Amino acid sequence: MKKTKRKRCIFRVLPLLFFFILQITFAQNSIPISGTVTSEEGAPIPFVNIVVKGSPVGTVADIDGNFTITAASDAILVFSYIGYDTQEIQVNGQGTMNIELQENVSALDEIVVVGYGTQQKKDLTSAISVVKSDQIQKRQTTTVAESLQGLATGVSVRGGGRPGQEARIEIRGLKNLSTSNPLYVIDGLITTANRDFNPNDIESIQILKDAAAAAIYGSRAANGVVIITTKKGKSGPLEINVSSKSSFTTLPRYDLTETPEFARLNNMAYDNAGIERQNLNLDINTDWQDVAFRTGFIQDHNVSFSGGGENSSYFVSGNYFGNKGTVISTDFDRISFRVNTSGTKGIFSIGENLAISNSKTDEMSGNPIIDVYRLLPTIPVYNEDNPGGYGYGQQGVANTFGTNPLAIADLFDTNNENSRIRGNVFAELKPFPFLKYRLNFGYETSFDSFKQLRKEGSWTLNQPFEQSFTNQNKAQSQTQIVENTLNFDKEFGKHDVSLLVGTTYQKNDYEQINGIKRNLLINPNTGEYFDVLDLGDQPQVGGFKTESTLLSYLSRLEYN
Repeated sequence: MKKTKRKRCIFRVLPLLFFFILQITFAQNSIPISGTVTSEEGAPIPFVNIVVKGSPVGTVADIDGNFTITAASDAILVFSYIGYDTQEIQVNGQGTMNIELQENVSALDEIVVVGYGTQQKKDLTSAISVVKSDQIQKRQTTTVAESLQGLATGVSVRGGGRPGQEARIEIRGLKNLSTSNPLYVIDGLITTANRDFNPNDIESIQILKDAAAAAIYGSRAANGVVIITTKKGKSGPLEINVSSKSSFTTLPRYDLTETPEFARLNNMAYDNAGIERQNLNLDINTDWQDVAFRTGFIQDHNVSFSGGGENSSYFVSGNYFGNKGTVISTDFDRISFRVNTSGTKGIFSIGENLAISNSKTDEMSGNPIIDVYRLLPTIPVYNEDNPGGYGYGQQGVANTFGTNPLAIADLFDTNNENSRIRGNVFAELKPFPFLKYRLNFGYETSFDSFKQLRKEGSWTLNQPFEQSFTNQNKAQSQTQIVENTLNFDKEFGKHDVSLLVGTTYQKNDYEQINGIKRNLLINPNTGEYFDVLDLGDQPQVGGFKTESTLLSYLSRLEYN
């Protein structure tokens, strides 16, 4: 008896000891690295991006150029900063690394879009990341947030994954408890960059990552600012660009036990526990991965026309994006159209940016990726004895907490549709080379439709009966923005003074109505439910309306 206990103790301790040794080995391979990043003149460079190459691990140097990071002793650190050449340095077991970055003269003259204006890279003192269009368009992504994954240090993207699902951007150092997204500014219009926005239209993205850079937008920029500049036409003949990208996607599959092996192991477990065996159905051999998973297909087709003359330009684009998910009943489709034009006559300039989009999402409830491993191979996909006709286990025969993914996809269908129009018109007056007045009017309207159909039937064991119902929601939002800004930018010998003053007015209106009807009628010819609100009973109706207005005054003074 004592020998048996001793053996059990040894078998329990050995895995823990092995895990502990692995942890020590990993800790020994990773070392803390610290140092300072300076320029050729020896001046510290603040806010330098430091990333461990090939991994998401990274950090940002402080205002004095000091940094600390933990990495493997043989890792490669990538140092990058606006206006300087990127350097890759091998750690080689060094605990201290002092890095000298070389200036990139051509990059220093590049123009970066900041709040209500532009600056040369060499004049930047804030933490700003710049992402170019060629980096974004190598990818097939649904949203702007997804396209930024891994392209900007200090910026992490969370969520997403399902077709059409919104991802969330988090900027290091600017997170708060609200878990809100950063403020989006598209061509001077404060708006959103959700799944309805076409990433192929992006020329560049500037991410304002610290309080100094985002301060011009006030409290709305508590989580940072993402400034998106869309493509414009260039002087020259008509240019036509066509791109078509397609890819197949799959989920990894596990080699699950089939019914004979599962029955043997299951019976052994029940026997060892002294419990009566389950009456397993040995005639069924279901691989639930085949039921829930499929080969996904992503397609992204884009066409654009651009051109212009000496004083005018135009850019027109159209896009179709489709994402057939790797899980059944998960799909996303988007059609978008854009027109950007501008013209200049003497001291006057005028232009507009217009985008129209329609997106549709087919969503699936539950978590099928987990459920396929909860369900047993002895459970049939269909079972006419169950409400709704689907199999999901039986007490004493196949006890499980899993949900039949095919059942919930059929019996609980959810669809979303969004149509959006957003755009702005601007006029500029430049009476002197150093003085510019700009009037910007922006308008955005969105129509949202949510439709849910619950058919009678069950998709999991011991599920309470629920009547059929349809839940429908209609919403409309409108945003109007009027901005007046005056920019003064002049050099006095070796002194450069830049002054911005302005006002912004924003009005938001949102209206929503919703209705629910239960005990829906069924078409006797097709067997389909009538999912309209004028049929059924037990009506529930609701709705609300909100209005808000924001008036802001802004100013910025810069001296160089």
